[in-house]
Amino acid sequence: MNKSKIIVCAHKKDFVMNNELYIPLQVGKSVSKIDLGFLGDDTGDNISAKNPYFCELTGLYWAWKNLKDVDYIGLAHYRRYFDFMNGGYVSYKDADFSEMYSSYINPLEVLGDYDIILPKPSRMETSVGYDYIYAHVMEDFYIMNRIILKHYPDYERTIIDFFYRDNRRICFNMFFTSREVCDRYCEWLFPLLFEIEKYVKLSNYKFQQRVFGFMSELMLPLFCLHNKLKIKYVPVCMIGTMTCKENKLKMSFLNFRNNIKFYLSRPRMKNIDCYGRKCHVDLYFKLDNINV
Repeated sequence: MNKSKIIVCAHKKDFVMNNELYIPLQVGKSVSKIDLGFLGDDTGDNISAKNPYFCELTGLYWAWKNLKDVDYIGLAHYRRYFDFMNGGYVSYKDADFSEMYSSYINPLEVLGDYDIILPKPSRMETSVGYDYIYAHVMEDFYIMNRIILKHYPDYERTIIDFFYRDNRRICFNMFFTSREVCDRYCEWLFPLLFEIEKYVKLSNYKFQQRVFGFMSELMLPLFCLHNKLKIKYVPVCMIGTMTCKENKLKMSFLNFRNNIKFYLSRPRMKNIDCYGRKCHVDLYFKLDNINV
């Protein structure tokens, strides 16, 4: 029988799923002042000290290196879980934690013939790459591109198509897949991030410090698309303050509005965004100014 485990990354005290499927993992434990009372990412081969910059990726690295005898592996957050049943949003007020704790949905049944489960994308007004540039540090984005293309030049077309022509944002670094696919992804991801780390100027601003967590939110779907993995998109159950109905209505409206804006702007974007040869020139003009 195939054995599945999903690590639940947590850095502060809160409700955390813990059953035969979910393994709570305190991330950044080596640099934390608190002990959550369960397994930490500071054991075995680990990068726990990098957590302020790598976020939940220190948990992924720990699982990759230390979680043995599993056939399928996934990553979730203490307030974010794949919704294998309903596709909704759970408020603190409405959540029945005892039911969530005891229920067991076999994610293999959801995975089926697909290669990987990823969070259902949200739609943005602009492309994936330009959204990153607007929200984060532009130079970091081009450093990431340069390092990827330095080692994997065959990724150029996928970078153009996904970073510059697509408006689907896939957040949280969450996934569920086979051990084999997880290993392939980690063997690709972490050497790239460790090299990028040599060139990125870490910000004093706490939000932008999480640069490698932000980058990997782009790199995970990039890896999946380039390797032509069959992706099953599953909604994320977020435990927060809004009711399920309020959140569904809000997200449906925002996705519809942003999708319309993105596709209506495509004629204008030929001059400023990334289409065909223009994209190639735009990408390499900026990369030529990045010394790596």
